[in-house]
Amino acid sequence: MATEQGLVTRIAGPVAVVKTIRTEACEGCAARDGCKMLGGGREVLMEVENALNAKPGDLVRISVSDTAFLKVTFLVYLIPAVMFLVGAIVGHSQGPRFIDMDPGILGAIAGFAFMALTFFFVRLIGNKMGQAPSFKPVMTHILAHDAKDLNFCQTPNEPQ
Repeated sequence: MATEQGLVTRIAGPVAVVKTIRTEACEGCAARDGCKMLGGGREVLMEVENALNAKPGDLVRISVSDTAFLKVTFLVYLIPAVMFLVGAIVGHSQGPRFIDMDPGILGAIAGFAFMALTFFFVRLIGNKMGQAPSFKPVMTHILAHDAKDLNFCQTPNEPQ
């Protein structure tokens, strides 16, 4: 399971708003801006079901199942890449039948067009998947009560 630590900032009914710090893994991820997390910059707010009755100020561990992570990775990376290749092949092989243009250019145009359409559908599917309980992060442990800040997430190379 992919896990993170976070600080509960507030409770809104059955949901806890948890503040985490983007890790180095997030920084290297091309999809970091498309995450279903609220906010931007280094600190990230995410909504998590408060199954452990955490209180504001509690330090908690949250996780996302490996299955959900792999499905989202497949959806975001593999499907658009495959559709780009399909579009390039179709554009290169069938395009000259309809337009008098270089097959390489037609392949590139069709590849990018297929990929752009795929991103539109990926976004629709992703929004729907994000509503499913199996794709939402879950609170697994309360690590400490009354934690004051997120210094627990700093690496030794970061300034205090």
